[in-house]
Amino acid sequence: MDSSYFQLSVPNLVLAAFLLLTLAGAIVLLRSFLRWYLGLAAMEETLHRLEGRVKHLQEAFAEALEGENGAPPRGPSLPRPGEKEDRPRLPGPRG
Repeated sequence: MDSSYFQLSVPNLVLAAFLLLTLAGAIVLLRSFLRWYLGLAAMEETLHRLEGRVKHLQEAFAEALEGENGAPPRGPSLPRPGEKEDRPRLPGPRG
C-alpha cells in the first residue's frame, strides 16, 4: 500500500468515527427528552403499577384457592376464622 491510499481513506474513517460518536452522544443527551416526548416514561410507570396489581391479585387468588381444612375458598378480603378484622366494619343496611 502506498501513502496515497492512507491519505484518501484515513480522513474518511476519522470523519465517520467522529459522526458516529456525535450521534451516540446526541442520543445519550436527548434520551430523557425522547422518553418524555414518545410517552415511554409514562408507559413504563403504568406497566410497573400494573405489574404490582397483577402480583397482588395472583397472591390473593392463590390464597383464596388454598382454603383451610377443606373449607371452600374465601375471598381475600374476608377474615380467617378466629381472626379479628384489621379495619372497623361500617354499618350496612342491617345496621
